[in-house]
Amino acid sequence: MTAATILITGANRGIGLELTQQFAVDGWTVLACCRNPADASDLQQLCERYPSIETLTLDVTDYAQMQSLAAQLQDRPIDILLSNAGIYGPRGSNFGDVDAAAWREVLEVNTIAPLMLAQAFVEQVAASRHKLIAVISSKMGSIADNGSGGSYIYRTSKTAVNQVVKSLANDLAGQGISVISLHPGWVQTDMGGANAEINTPTSAAGLKAVLQAAGTEQSGQFLEYNGDAIPWQFSRRVAGRCNWLNRYQLSAICSGMLIRVGRDAACARCRASTNSARVATVSAAQPNPLAMVMKSGV
Repeated sequence: MTAATILITGANRGIGLELTQQFAVDGWTVLACCRNPADASDLQQLCERYPSIETLTLDVTDYAQMQSLAAQLQDRPIDILLSNAGIYGPRGSNFGDVDAAAWREVLEVNTIAPLMLAQAFVEQVAASRHKLIAVISSKMGSIADNGSGGSYIYRTSKTAVNQVVKSLANDLAGQGISVISLHPGWVQTDMGGANAEINTPTSAAGLKAVLQAAGTEQSGQFLEYNGDAIPWQFSRRVAGRCNWLNRYQLSAICSGMLIRVGRDAACARCRASTNSARVATVSAAQPNPLAMVMKSGV
C-alpha cells in the first residue's frame, strides 16, 4: 500500500513546518508548499532528513499558479489537503483604526485562498483514501468566544473561513469528502508570540491526531487541537442534566450539564460525540427528536 499524502500550505515555518516534520516522521508523503522553497532553510533541512517531503512553490493568492500546480499533481491522490498559510495583518485593528487595504489582504489569504485551494485540488482529495480538507482557523473567529471586541481584521477573516468550511462540508459530502476547521491553540509562533500558552510541537501533535482521526462524523465541525468541538453558535447553560444519549437510545444517561445551542439542548460532550447518522435514524421515527428531557421540566 502506498503511503498516505498530505499537502500543507505555509509549510516553511511555525505550525506548518512542525506538521511537515511530524507527518514525515510517521511515514507520510508531505507536499510542503510555500512561496519560496529555495529560501526556506528550515524546510530544506527537513527535506535532507526525510526523503518523503517534497517542496513545491505556491503563493496561495496566485490562483493561476495554484491551478498549474493542481494540473502538475493531477494524478496524485491527496489524503489531507491542509490550508495552513495565514497572516494576521496589522496588530490591533481596533475600532477607529482599521486599514481597509490591509483588511482585504488578510481576507484574501485567510478566507478566499482556502476555498480556491479546495476547488483546485478537490479531484485529488476525492481520489484518496482519507478524503479530508482542513483549514487552520482560530477561536478568534468564534462569535460565541468574542468577549473583548477589536481585532476586526483577523477575527472576521477567521469567522468567514469557518463559514467556508461549513458550506464545503455540505457541498462535498456527496463525494465522500470531509471538511473541518481547526483551532491550533494559542501557539508560540511568530504570530502567537513568546507568551503564548503552548509550544509548536504540542499544537502540531494534537492537530495531527485530529487530522488522522477525522471522518464524516466530524465534517462541518470546528475542532480544537485537542479534539474538542467548538460550538458554532452562542451557547448558554440551562437548568437540568443531559438526557440526550438515553432519550435517543444511544447509550446510558450522561451527567453533563446542559448547554442550550439555538433550539437544541445537550451537554457539549454528547453534541460533539453523538453519531449524526444514528441521530438521523432515530429522528425519522420521532416527531421531535431534539426535544430534551430535563429535570427542571423545561
